[in-house]
Amino acid sequence: MEIIRSTLGILLGVCISAFCIFVCFFYLRAGIYGADVWFGWSGWWVVVLAVLLTLFLQNLGLMAVMIVGAYGAYYGWRWDWWLVAIVFFPGLALMLVSGIFVAIGGVVGSLFRRRAA
Repeated sequence: MEIIRSTLGILLGVCISAFCIFVCFFYLRAGIYGADVWFGWSGWWVVVLAVLLTLFLQNLGLMAVMIVGAYGAYYGWRWDWWLVAIVFFPGLALMLVSGIFVAIGGVVGSLFRRRAA
């Protein structure tokens, strides 16, 4: 049983790592295409710039690549705005959905609240 558990743990780790690598390459490709559409930049140096931004300015660089990538997905790949928001800004999408649920819960809670006598 322990061998199966450790094998499944390793397999899950490999799958998660492969998914993260795919997402990084996807954001990088979208960022390169966004730089071409938005700024007219193309060539090997755009790839180097995007990789250097992501590696050395970690959060700020990744945010810049994601914003330029979202622009490229919206205007270059003709994605809908809601799909761009979900794929490139998942934290914003989750924040909006949770805010809507909190607002609905507050309204329902105030409607069905019992008054103390």
